Amino acid sequence: MKFFLSVSLFLAITYTLFTLPGCNGEIEGPPPPGPAWVTFTASSSPLPSNTVNQVYVDRELRVWFATNEGAAYFKDNSWGIIRDSLKYFIYDNGGTQIPAYNVTSITQGKDRSIWFGLRGGGVVRYNPFSQNGNIWTRYLNSEFISSLAADVSDATINGEMWIVTGGGLNRFVLNSTDGGVWHYYQTPQIPSNQNTVAVRSPFDNSIWIGSASNGMLFISYDPFFAISNIPLPAGYIGKITGIAFDGNQNVWISKDIGISAVNLESGIWTHYTNANTNGKLPPGNVYAVASDLGSNRWFGTDSGLVHLVDTTWSRFTTANSPLPNNTVMSLSYDQRGNLWIGTRGGAAAYRPEGTRF
Repeated sequence: MKFFLSVSLFLAITYTLFTLPGCNGEIEGPPPPGPAWVTFTASSSPLPSNTVNQVYVDRELRVWFATNEGAAYFKDNSWGIIRDSLKYFIYDNGGTQIPAYNVTSITQGKDRSIWFGLRGGGVVRYNPFSQNGNIWTRYLNSEFISSLAADVSDATINGEMWIVTGGGLNRFVLNSTDGGVWHYYQTPQIPSNQNTVAVRSPFDNSIWIGSASNGMLFISYDPFFAISNIPLPAGYIGKITGIAFDGNQNVWISKDIGISAVNLESGIWTHYTNANTNGKLPPGNVYAVASDLGSNRWFGTDSGLVHLVDTTWSRFTTANSPLPNNTVMSLSYDQRGNLWIGTRGGAAAYRPEGTRF
């Protein structure tokens, strides 16, 4: 029996002003489980757009959605919408200036400020703890931001922000006030200016940067700050779209074609394609990857949501599940074990034992 309930029926939606309440992120007892699937679309929820570019879960248990029409967060069956503070301007084909709100990425800094990457509008920082009253600050105006990742380790006092653009790599070292110091990395300092994705390892707080054709950068803070290059093996080079980690020392890499994984202890690479999985991995783009830090690995493709547990493959599509759309762009686990799924037709939460919000 399929357990599915539209969010408009399952959730009592409450519109809220954009306030980020102080919270220690602790869960006070698990809520009762709901249906295995819950979907969110622009017509059934406050989601600003059905095109969800990224799903991000912060330390306050807020689930953030970066969409083509602004950002939103969901927590405790309530929503917050952020749009006007993210506005920038683009030009249409006739040369007319029009407002845009396209958010590509979201992350949370060590100081718990929220950062928004924009598709041509730079990066915006929301800092409710600002000492000089500058709650909203914009950096890298007009830049196309591909991805964001934050250093939250004890190696830095106030944290650092890594900002991926089409022209190189930006590092912002936060100071104790509202500002910071910028560092820029371009070729030949790094192998490629065409970087695509940035993530933080949950195990050692290292930062990993994926590129369009030159493998990955590994940024370590322990025992000292260092940047190393990790090339993809010959024959499996491609545009990296996502990076995830599991509890067996494997780094999983989604690419424009196929999946690669490297074991950090042995250095052994494994590659998955449509051909060597007997069609279980669909052909075409793999946009995202996520892991429960155990044996469950998930891949977002343009032919549905693919699951790999140990050596068993399965796939969810709009034909056999409530998945909103077969093009899956982003995946993220929350602290309650829900898998959050961003697609080109809305978002969904999935937990086989029943979703918990």
